[in-house]
Amino acid sequence: MKGTTIMAKKVAILCCMLTIAAAADLFAMAGKAPSISEKVAVDLSLEKKNNGAEFAIVVKNISRGKIDCVFPSSNTQDFIVKDGSGNIIWQWTKDRLFTEKPKKVQIDPDRSAKFSVVWDYNDSDGKKVKAGSYQVTGTLPVVPGAITTPSKKLVVADADLEGRGGFTVNGQLVVMGGDVYIQSDDGISYLIANQRSDFKKLAGKQITVFSSVIENLSDSRSRKITITNYKVNDTKPAQ
Repeated sequence: MKGTTIMAKKVAILCCMLTIAAAADLFAMAGKAPSISEKVAVDLSLEKKNNGAEFAIVVKNISRGKIDCVFPSSNTQDFIVKDGSGNIIWQWTKDRLFTEKPKKVQIDPDRSAKFSVVWDYNDSDGKKVKAGSYQVTGTLPVVPGAITTPSKKLVVADADLEGRGGFTVNGQLVVMGGDVYIQSDDGISYLIANQRSDFKKLAGKQITVFSSVIENLSDSRSRKITITNYKVNDTKPAQ
């Protein structure tokens, strides 16, 4: 029992040291990164694609020197979609996990960096939205001060929604070697085709994923699924 207690204390001290180290890295990077708001031109672009609408924050360096976009985590963008009443119906970062290690993106003079995601016309619960007008806003979560774009209107037509009701899979995340699967409630295993590093951290948890694209593999019991949105239903650590 005494040995177990000592080991637990050592683990707690180690976790504390790692947290302090991560925070130190963040403050060090932030301290060396003055506000870039006056050195960049930021634009929000909305473009309809075959698999949904692409939202992109385009950051152009309008200064004479290189600039560093420093982010407090692995997340480099966020987007919010509001309906005509001003209600948030979809947010890209909702229920997503990001590493706490700061990230830096360097942009040369007169060059641009693009941070984009694709919205598949589903709301945060995975339900297809109705045709109509929506307001989209983008945020660049840089330190020491985040930059938010002016909102732009996106008109979703009935034709945009045809065949994009979304494919929903409920199940448990399983990591097998270098692959991440969803063991769905109907017994079919779905191989995740993107964001594997993020999903590996959720191994053993119940999750609902949404997609408008499913690629069939040679094995009819296994399909490769490209995730466009997801929701964690069980946030308890895997046993």
